[in-house]
Amino acid sequence: MMEQDIKTQSAAPRRSILRGLGKILLAGLLAFLALEAFCCVYFNKPIHTATPGGPTDYVWEKNVFYSNWTEGIGYGRTNNEGYYNLGDYDQDAPVDILIMGSSFMQAEQVPQKESAAAVLPEYLPGYRVYNIGTAAHRLPQSLQNLRSACEAYRPRFVVLETQNLGFSSEDLELILTGDYPEEVSNDSPLLLLLKRSNFLNLLYYQLSYY
Repeated sequence: MMEQDIKTQSAAPRRSILRGLGKILLAGLLAFLALEAFCCVYFNKPIHTATPGGPTDYVWEKNVFYSNWTEGIGYGRTNNEGYYNLGDYDQDAPVDILIMGSSFMQAEQVPQKESAAAVLPEYLPGYRVYNIGTAAHRLPQSLQNLRSACEAYRPRFVVLETQNLGFSSEDLELILTGDYPEEVSNDSPLLLLLKRSNFLNLLYYQLSYY
């Protein structure tokens, strides 16, 4: 009888510990799901993949919704090529003005219909504007990709956006030879899996600044 009482008494703390762990895990799961739902609106970025030798160093997923409220209130949808462009690319419709540049032209932080590329046709009626502005594509990347972009879209005019005009002789030489380093698109299976979670993608985005 005493032996049974001892076993019962020793089992009680274990059950209490397991219940406590279960509550912690459940609370963590519910918190994660709540944050994941919140990030569907607050920080919902598509995944990008490398395009060596292409008009841009990488391109986003095609035809997916995006939203980003970290610096403004931006939302929209990538087009059939994976660019933050208001319309799809149609090979039968010639591009009059091709816009290249960085995140300023990608315009992720404003509603898509209010980006510079979307508003420009209002001031230039009859001209078809196509925007391949992509985050982290500064002037060196745009210049190195200029030939590929012109071959792909055959535009009448090209608009190159830049924040900076001061580059070293070494950088300019690399641009001229086509050897300027391309922006990296991490294709690690684990990282791509983690980026499928909007919340974990936000954490990765924030940690990348530290």
